[in-house]
Amino acid sequence: MGRKDLPLPPPPARLARWLPSVPWPLVALWLLLVAVFGLAWLVFRDGAPEGAAADPRFATLLAWLPLVFVVLFAGFYLLARRAARRNQVGIDRLAAGDLDGAAALFRELARGRAFAVAGHFNLGLTLLRMADARGALAAFAAVERGRRRRGKGPLAAATAGNLALCNALLGQLDAADAWAREARARLARPGHASRLHLVAESIALVRRGQDEAAARRLAESWGEIELTTSGDLTRGLRLVRAYVVERAGGTAGEVEALLAGARPFRSGEYGWLYGAWKELEVWAAVKGFAAA
Repeated sequence: MGRKDLPLPPPPARLARWLPSVPWPLVALWLLLVAVFGLAWLVFRDGAPEGAAADPRFATLLAWLPLVFVVLFAGFYLLARRAARRNQVGIDRLAAGDLDGAAALFRELARGRAFAVAGHFNLGLTLLRMADARGALAAFAAVERGRRRRGKGPLAAATAGNLALCNALLGQLDAADAWAREARARLARPGHASRLHLVAESIALVRRGQDEAAARRLAESWGEIELTTSGDLTRGLRLVRAYVVERAGGTAGEVEALLAGARPFRSGEYGWLYGAWKELEVWAAVKGFAAA
């Protein structure tokens, strides 16, 4: 499967699907340049007189040009700084557990221009924690569509890994496999880039009934997963690993050691795992991690 064939959910059905969003800052810049050159043409349309450089109109035009560009640059800079601050506030809310507040801020950023890609990515992380795997999938798909270059790098790999994980949780296993392969291809070198594609591969294996292969995959990659995944998601993934280990014939002690790392927990904390994975939800309820 080539990169152009990677599975993505369809874009939202709205007017912007047919009319692309307008980059208003660029429009403003072009209008300003047109106005400046139009003014210059009006000033000199009758031909530049001798000693044009000394003409007061020419001097005035030259004097105003730097100021116009400084004001324009300052405007772009302030908008970018405001977006960066809003993004950080959203990240702080996410870390504090205010998921609704974080989602609202990231949606606002996703509608803008300066931090649209970051807004969509962080919105995906937030929606996943809110047990909206399908909404998270759509947000990460928007990140993928919004990236200008499809090369390797931490964000590219993380996006592919999250797309793989969301598809695996939703039971879309072929799509999960495709995005997991793409995430591997995007990892240019070892580092702290996301390894969620390894989790997605394991989930796809266990949901196909290949329990021992899933347990082996998680055992081999668990150190990488823990190193590159946030603590709250890792706690939920310990639940997944315990489920896989038990299905693969692991001992009660092995299973309980993994479950201990997922306690204590808030009510609904692991709901993001269960949306379309009822087998895991039933098992988690038996273990006391979900409502029966």
